[in-house]
Amino acid sequence: MLQKLEHIYLGILRAFVIVVAGILLISAAFFALGALKGLQSPPEHETFVPRVEHEGAAQDIVDSYADAPDASQSMSESQEAAGPVGEEKEDPNLAHYEEVADLIDSFVVEVTDGQLTTNIDFLIANIRDRAEYYSYQARTDAYAEGLVSYLDEILNDDAVRDSAERTNAFDIVNRALDSYDQTFDRQIEQEEQRRNQERHQHIQDKANATQSLYIAGGALGAFLFIVFLSIFIKIERNLRTLSQHVTAQNEARQNG
Repeated sequence: MLQKLEHIYLGILRAFVIVVAGILLISAAFFALGALKGLQSPPEHETFVPRVEHEGAAQDIVDSYADAPDASQSMSESQEAAGPVGEEKEDPNLAHYEEVADLIDSFVVEVTDGQLTTNIDFLIANIRDRAEYYSYQARTDAYAEGLVSYLDEILNDDAVRDSAERTNAFDIVNRALDSYDQTFDRQIEQEEQRRNQERHQHIQDKANATQSLYIAGGALGAFLFIVFLSIFIKIERNLRTLSQHVTAQNEARQNG
């Protein structure tokens, strides 16, 4: 009777061990894979290059000038104070700076009927200073290239030209340049915020991965413990059965 109960108990225990061991093994694999994913290297980013769109900017510039007509310093005063500018050094973006300066000069001359002129060298130096404010060459290149198309669109807008004819052409130019700078900077700031969030998320994922790795190790340890326990039980049972068989044979020889 006891032998039969032992067989039933061992059968139930064997099924329980198989189920639990399977669950532990799957859990260990699941958490280990999750840990490997979280322990990957942090995301790599190339230098972000803003792209400033000009749609709607012309009306914003006109409206901002109407709200505060005396907010900016006249560019003509800045040019007089700056005086002549020395010879420009070789620059890969010099062609863009010259094109921007030509756009501004043409705009001022046309809207003032030639009453005001500009200092081309001063304009080139001013645009270069704005572009080289950015420490990455890729951003400086993008700034110079994008400013050409931006000003070409803005300074040829009818509303902008009408506002410049009625007010101050240099103020309008200054506001266009400031608007471009603000949009350029805002895009960089937004991208930096996004990347900071990515880095923060990576740190959090790494911490979660480390925790998952510990859980996977614990599950694997429990799996091995159960497996070895079942093996020991099986060995003990076989040894007991063998001992009973040997004892029975010895008794049979003695009785024989």
